Amino acid sequence: MTRVLIVDDDPSTLASISRAFRLAGHEAVVCDNAAR
Repeated sequence: MTRVLIVDDDPSTLASISRAFRLAGHEAVVCDNAAR
């Protein structure tokens, strides 16, 4: 399993992209700003 970091300030974009990666079998780690 590949771990993917997704950073975006739009919650709906984070949800959509992370769902796509999870459905593809990857672990999606999301963050809503670069400081975190």
